[in-house]
Amino acid sequence: MGDVEAIERYAAELGLCALGVARPAPGPEVDDLRRFLAEGRQGGLRWLAREPGVRADPRKLLDGVRSVVVVAARYPGEDDPPTPGGTWGRIARYARMPDYHDLLTPRVEALAASLDDPVARAYVDTGPVMEKVWAQRAGIGWIGRQSHLVSRRFGCWLLLGVILTRVELPETAEQPDLCGRCRRCVDACPTGALAVEGDAARFDVRLCRAYWTIEHRGVIPEPVRPDQGDALFGCDACLDVCPWNRFAAKQEGAPTIPELAPTLPAVLDTMDVLGMDARAFRERFAGTPLRRTRRRNVLRNAAIVAANSGIDGALPLLRRVAAEEADPVIREHAAWAAERLSRG
Repeated sequence: MGDVEAIERYAAELGLCALGVARPAPGPEVDDLRRFLAEGRQGGLRWLAREPGVRADPRKLLDGVRSVVVVAARYPGEDDPPTPGGTWGRIARYARMPDYHDLLTPRVEALAASLDDPVARAYVDTGPVMEKVWAQRAGIGWIGRQSHLVSRRFGCWLLLGVILTRVELPETAEQPDLCGRCRRCVDACPTGALAVEGDAARFDVRLCRAYWTIEHRGVIPEPVRPDQGDALFGCDACLDVCPWNRFAAKQEGAPTIPELAPTLPAVLDTMDVLGMDARAFRERFAGTPLRRTRRRNVLRNAAIVAANSGIDGALPLLRRVAAEEADPVIREHAAWAAERLSRG
């Protein structure tokens, strides 16, 4: 398949709401990435530091690549209810759904297989590809000040896939940055992970709740824990306030993947989470990103949220977990949470 209109029709049949094409030549993002790494803003995301020149240049991933095809899938971004106080913790929207890797990857691979190129490569967070950079180049949207892709049609609630192919397809016009002077996302970030320097956005992974509650493995440093607030898994604060999200509700006819729908509530009681043994955890979170992050890290987060709640009714369970839990990371965080609550 080498006809763009036919490719777009097939992408829509697969539930992909947008498709664009960019040329594979690298741009200034490689210098931006190297500066980001030199300043240590990647935190513990060591994979970002591996071969940044390859990450920014698809020609080093596929010999003879002529086109970078980018696709997007939308997911629900309705207004959330407030956390109901107590020991409740919030879950990021994408994590309330089945794991998007399982839903999006086979669709992107099917689209790649439909091209007239037997060596076309498909990526959904699975290789050294700067998905958001190529999505901007391919006209899907622009990278906002919160470091996420923003679309005029769908706002921030998008998941991305990239295909590298030797088929030469017509290039899509790049989407200009339409953030203007808006800084709602910067002001909404509860931990100061976002900033604006001149006209440039600055993101520091080391200050981001989503990084600590999802990507970081093992012990969370004590000074970071109070800043986690009620974030049980991820944080949508910078995405929720984006004014472009208001247009997403008007796209009722756009293609969608039906399975990209919530199977978990917006908030969970951390007392319930802390009481889960390995079997209960697997059953409750099967097929979701929480399951992939593993029980150790989710229960670790739950202990921190319980401590941050200030509810001393959580003390008995925290003390029991600290005394009886087999996992040393969960034990340590539960003991810290109990001590913090006991101090009032």
